[in-house]
Amino acid sequence: MNVKETGVTDAANLSFFMVNLSHYLLKVTQKGPLCSVLDLKSQCRGYGYASRNDKTA
Repeated sequence: MNVKETGVTDAANLSFFMVNLSHYLLKVTQKGPLCSVLDLKSQCRGYGYASRNDKTA
């Protein structure tokens, strides 16, 4: 397997960005004290399903 330094750096930066983004979104959209990343994922999927449903109707 051939791994280059640039690819590893990009992957690490992307993972740090995703962690920071999820913490920010949890802080902004938190509905209760026990909100998790799974709640954030399900909310995003729900919005996606609703927008697709609105487009077909």
